[in-house]
Amino acid sequence: MSGILALDRLRLGGRFDEWLLERLRRRRGPTQLPLTFEYRHIYVLPTSFGFWFGVLLVLMILGGLNFNNNMTLMLGFMISAIALLTTLPAYRNLVGITLSGILANPVFAGEKA
Repeated sequence: MSGILALDRLRLGGRFDEWLLERLRRRRGPTQLPLTFEYRHIYVLPTSFGFWFGVLLVLMILGGLNFNNNMTLMLGFMISAIALLTTLPAYRNLVGITLSGILANPVFAGEKA
């Protein structure tokens, strides 16, 4: 029974992703190539791993507050600061990338490209 629930959750996540992408496309309209990424074109969204990582950090910080453990609080805040600060270089690395389309003929296995 738990396998069925897990599949339903995966389907719901896929539907949510499709809904979110459709909303973003509808708001901005179609884009023309070549496309150069600017700050307003880039979204940094957490994956499911990132979401659970955040939940774990919140629980760790709450545990440190509950038991008055300063080392746990320091570790929790340090890990969360590192996680937030590593998103900035990832975001800035994507700024300025240009996407352009090319026309290519289809190539199948065994044929020369």
